[in-house]
Amino acid sequence: KVQGATTLNSLMAKHGHNKAAVASAGGIPPLVEMVRFGTDRCKTQAAIALSSLAVNKENRVFIADAGAILPLVELIKHGSVDSKAQGAAALKNLAANADNEEAIVRAGGIKPLLRMLLTDDCEGEGHSSEGARQAAAALFNISHNSVSQKLIAKE
Repeated sequence: KVQGATTLNSLMAKHGHNKAAVASAGGIPPLVEMVRFGTDRCKTQAAIALSSLAVNKENRVFIADAGAILPLVELIKHGSVDSKAQGAAALKNLAANADNEEAIVRAGGIKPLLRMLLTDDCEGEGHSSEGARQAAAALFNISHNSVSQKLIAKE
């Protein structure tokens, strides 16, 4: 599974049209399952793939409909340094959709994103500021409505 997700990421990076092919071939639900139940490495690779797919406007809806938001929020709460950064990147891209923005808030995504941004929670071996950057961008995308702004300020 890890090798499959890694290969998929490589193909999508090299050829953007592969993103549409992955989605239309039913590739999103297995990636969501990998985020839910995979090993840490598997979760990281699946989050990278979902983040890449979520650059596409239509895929944001498909990914949310496949149930990815809650597992991604859980990933940024409990994952490794790399998993958290990649989960935040996926949430950042998903939050470019207003319905997903609200779903991330309902799933409890604000507090762990703030924790990634404001604490040493992402510190560890090999840590760069990637997790904090992705968390900041995700919070920015989530903050486009007044309810989310108030919740972010409250936390």
